[in-house]
Amino acid sequence: MLIHQNDNKMPPKRVIIFGSTGFVGNSLLNDLNIENIPVIGFGSSDIDLTNSNSTDKILDLINEDDCVVFISSIAPAKNIENLIDNLKMVKNFKNAIEKKPVNHIVYISSDAVYKDTSKLINESHCAEPDSIHGLMHLCREKLLSNFSDRMVIVRPTLIYGLKDP
Repeated sequence: MLIHQNDNKMPPKRVIIFGSTGFVGNSLLNDLNIENIPVIGFGSSDIDLTNSNSTDKILDLINEDDCVVFISSIAPAKNIENLIDNLKMVKNFKNAIEKKPVNHIVYISSDAVYKDTSKLINESHCAEPDSIHGLMHLCREKLLSNFSDRMVIVRPTLIYGLKDP
């Protein structure tokens, strides 16, 4: 359950989306534009988050009062190389956010952090992924956990739609 810590509900001053050219990130970018919320999106052609130099680029792009959505990934992560590259992305992002804290972070993860089952699950269930993709998201969640005072993790499942690749 998401519990808002601020009694004054207000839209963010600006939203930065890392991973805005992917299926979900692009949909979010378009939805925020419709709501007239200032939003800037970055895809892999704008910034290579696997490169350690991306930390400095991120620092130039973000402001302390931003809401940052981190959805950038190689997905689904199918092999060890994908896993390593996805961890590099979050490492460089984390390094930047540690130097310049932002107001709010939204990490788009996956329900793949849970083992496949036909039973109902919820957040109280043990996260024990049985795929590289799930392991990648769980590792990234853990690496970002020191921002829990200003971060929300969303674990969607089975997202599909008109522009789904």
